[in-house]
Amino acid sequence: MAWFIANHDRRPEWGEYDDAMQVELIESFADHHLFDYINYSPDSDEEIPGWVLAPQVLDPQLYYALASLPLRLFKNTSLDLQNRALRLLSLGFFLIFLWISWELGGEFFGAEHPLRTITTAFLALLPGFVNEMTAISNEPPVTLLFAIFLLAGVRLLRHGFSWQNFLLLVTSAIAGYYTKNTVWISVGVLTVLIFLFLSFRRRLSWLPWALILSMVVLLPLLVFQWGDARYWSRNEPAETQTRQFNENAPFGDYVLLVPYHGALWQRIPVELLKPLRAKTLTLG
Repeated sequence: MAWFIANHDRRPEWGEYDDAMQVELIESFADHHLFDYINYSPDSDEEIPGWVLAPQVLDPQLYYALASLPLRLFKNTSLDLQNRALRLLSLGFFLIFLWISWELGGEFFGAEHPLRTITTAFLALLPGFVNEMTAISNEPPVTLLFAIFLLAGVRLLRHGFSWQNFLLLVTSAIAGYYTKNTVWISVGVLTVLIFLFLSFRRRLSWLPWALILSMVVLLPLLVFQWGDARYWSRNEPAETQTRQFNENAPFGDYVLLVPYHGALWQRIPVELLKPLRAKTLTLG
């Protein structure tokens, strides 16, 4: 997406891609042995499969527009170099995030408390988190924006209203909205809570307990998804649910429905996946 914007000065339409870029990307995948981990050979298919450029047209576009800026400086260079440029951009987001976490730790624990250092060091050394925050993805900027949102909210609650923190709260919330949809619910709920606390902090001592009790009751409704197949991912949105009632179900009352031309999959670790190839499996 970022490459297309940098090279064509516009967003791609749904299903649109650059032929030359896809060929170069396939070659890069082969050079870096990506095909050792997946059941696909670039010489066996005439058409390049959809996973090569995952459909990101429906994603919020702020990150892709921002990521296209360094790519404009590296036009006509190798994808490896462009890869490094975008990973350095993500690394920049990560370093700023660590500074924000340091500031947030100071608000929670105090300037001299050892937990401030321990918390930031833990985030800096957590392998999965470091991997995610240095990847080419909209995850690093949205994580940074949400951390800024939390810092501004905590400062508003601790020190009272200030225009600086208020504008920081609103700006980070709006930027997060246009970066990735995973923060939409959190930003909405926390914004309401922050302003409720600011409005009633000196009047109702029971408000925090009422809000905590409400969240305990509402949390299952927000967390769980009902009526769909658990743990499964789809290759495209479908109007019908994958979990369907059927009188002829061989076990129980429901069957797993795969839409026509659709697909379902589960993420299986490589060490478990490779021994299972070319074998008959049951679907559970």
